[in-house]
Amino acid sequence: MGMPMKTLIAAVSVAFALISPTLLAQASLKIPADKPLASIKFPEGWSASGEGDMITAGSDEGDALVNVIVTRPDMLGPSNDKAFALLKVKPVFDTYKDTKSTLNGMNVVEVKVDATGSNGKTMKLTLTALEVTKDKGVMVILRGDAVEKHAEEIAGILNSVAPTQ
Repeated sequence: MGMPMKTLIAAVSVAFALISPTLLAQASLKIPADKPLASIKFPEGWSASGEGDMITAGSDEGDALVNVIVTRPDMLGPSNDKAFALLKVKPVFDTYKDTKSTLNGMNVVEVKVDATGSNGKTMKLTLTALEVTKDKGVMVILRGDAVEKHAEEIAGILNSVAPTQ
């Protein structure tokens, strides 16, 4: 016959208890995968995976999306172009605004720009380039309908970027 209900519930509870801390823990990924330059942490509930020179992540509802790519801090134009090609969008240069700052001792250039997808829809993009070393960096590409809703989590993601040892 079948397994008694109490035994089944107990087995499922034990399995969930063993698995759930892994699912709820922050995901910490390194980029690039083969010779890590930086590590970055994503909050609980976010999906995140890394492959090669890119990390892809999304909020729990999938309404805030993040890609992280390797860049050259001295050549942000080609890095921006790489981001536009990755997303298959064309930037609306009249909306282009950049800001320079520092974060955790790293030079940062943040670009906010509207971009038009192949479907004709316009989306808001934020490209945040962080200079991890003098000749290597990472760019955090941010988009989605709920970026503002996830602002605190996104700030945590950006603050977590750190050079690997």
